[in-house]
Amino acid sequence: MYLRTTTRKRGDKIYQSLHIVESYRTKEGKVRQRILVNFGSASQYSSEQIQEIIAGLKIFFKLEEAKPQESIPPTGSLDFGSIYTIFRLWEEMDWTQVFKKFLQGRQFEFDVIANLKVMVAKRLLDPMAKLHLLDWLEGVHLPGIDRQQVDYNHLLRSLDFLIEHKAELEPKLAWPILTLFDAPLDLVFYDLTSCYCEIERADKVRNPSSQSDKPTLQNYGYDRDHSGCPQVVLGLVMTKDGIPLCHQVFPGETTDKAIFRKVILDVKARFPVQRCVVVSDRGLLSQDNLAVLGEAQLDYIVARPLRHNLISRQAIQATAQDVQAQIKRWKSDGTPLEEQECFREVTLDGRRFVVAYKAEIARQTKKTRQRKLAVATEYIRGRLARLQNQETGLHMPGKTLTHPETLVHLHDYLKKRQLSRYYQLRLDQQGRVACDPDEENRRWELLIDGKLLLETTNKTLSPAEVVHQYKELQDIERCFRTLKSSLDIRPVYHWVDRRIRAHIFLCIMALQLHRLMRSRLLEAKIFTSPERALEKLALQRTVQAEIDGKNFEGLIPPTPEQLDLFKALGVPTPHHQNLQDPMM
Repeated sequence: MYLRTTTRKRGDKIYQSLHIVESYRTKEGKVRQRILVNFGSASQYSSEQIQEIIAGLKIFFKLEEAKPQESIPPTGSLDFGSIYTIFRLWEEMDWTQVFKKFLQGRQFEFDVIANLKVMVAKRLLDPMAKLHLLDWLEGVHLPGIDRQQVDYNHLLRSLDFLIEHKAELEPKLAWPILTLFDAPLDLVFYDLTSCYCEIERADKVRNPSSQSDKPTLQNYGYDRDHSGCPQVVLGLVMTKDGIPLCHQVFPGETTDKAIFRKVILDVKARFPVQRCVVVSDRGLLSQDNLAVLGEAQLDYIVARPLRHNLISRQAIQATAQDVQAQIKRWKSDGTPLEEQECFREVTLDGRRFVVAYKAEIARQTKKTRQRKLAVATEYIRGRLARLQNQETGLHMPGKTLTHPETLVHLHDYLKKRQLSRYYQLRLDQQGRVACDPDEENRRWELLIDGKLLLETTNKTLSPAEVVHQYKELQDIERCFRTLKSSLDIRPVYHWVDRRIRAHIFLCIMALQLHRLMRSRLLEAKIFTSPERALEKLALQRTVQAEIDGKNFEGLIPPTPEQLDLFKALGVPTPHHQNLQDPMM
């Protein structure tokens, strides 16, 4: 559809007619035009009449153009969606009410709960030193919190209040999360890690005797982080649903087994544990520690070492024939490798042992071992050939080693690759290096491939259930990784013991919310980490603008992805009223 003019000449005069013309295609496929509207002579219309016709057509067909609005530049924008989510979860856990009970009768001139809430939120969103917190606040919106209440001195005094009531606070903070999972507290996991500190000398070295609040925690011990710095030791107790229950902080030189009794008795005293099975790894296995569990009337599931342990060897040998028979049945039935898993149990001297075997792991372990042994054997042969060539007078590149030096070198080579048990290295009667395969150890390794040996005092769980509950211990390792990576629990920058303990307590609180978010995301089949989810939610921001001298604040609508995350985390979609109060 278009405008077309037709020009005609009559005598000395030229006439123009104006038409609205439409093109169309005939049945024969030819293009033709037809006149829809004939305006007649174009000269009969003035410019004002043309404007009136255009305006009338726009009104009739409702094509009136809206008057362009003047754009209003924003004066600011702050992160909102992520911190709103954390504050909602905080209130869902009823943590504010828990702290209020402990603040009754205390005369603080600032908002302690606001400072604690902000520190936990920052630990989840931007885990840096607390000195950085005030800078971080400039980029986030804090619904329901007066920013003037948060400063560095208030943060430190809030930490002091937190650690002052740790023993009473821990069960009350953990209990609301435990009730969400509606599962009995009948299984706990326990493990240790260390956190290094940014100080030059250990507390035992640098402390002046006159210091009243003398630090004692930061000392050298078993360095799990290989930092070379003084450290503290953290013991963490976790439920079978992956929720941190409680923790203990010990001096850096404390050994694993020395603190086991204290932690277990502490759990028994402070938490409503009726029937409890303690699950731990083989690092804490000792008769003293098992006796502690017996005194506390707690069942346990612990992993047994598969090497250099007489009772472990007896348990493996006692079940070996049954496992081999099962392997033969799998082969005759054509059972797929990934489905070849079995569980056997045996009682020795009144102690219950469970052996788990998985064929796929056994195959991979054997394949990896054979590859490493092939490389090591070839290397040993090369070194022995080098010695022989040196003795015959051939010049060899590199440093010339004697037989004793070569023996030490090969010992170090095998030890570094954890292959020493597969070889017998020695100097023979002539003082030459001799190397033979250790056939006994190789047969034993072949026998234990793909096997896990557990000891338990529990009589009601089936062998498969015992193994399943032990394998859940890996969840506590995920907790430690989260503490050390996402939450940056170390390095610790505090010097005073109470601040170190408070810093760790704060990180555990953040971990509890992190695990709750992780559980809800997995339940909603959203396979993203809490860190990534909070990053996406932070993109929902507030917008500030000034109109006619007045300041206004608004909220960017959430995207479909953010709506899904809010729903998965059990958090209502935020609206404008939440800018002032997250619970409105």
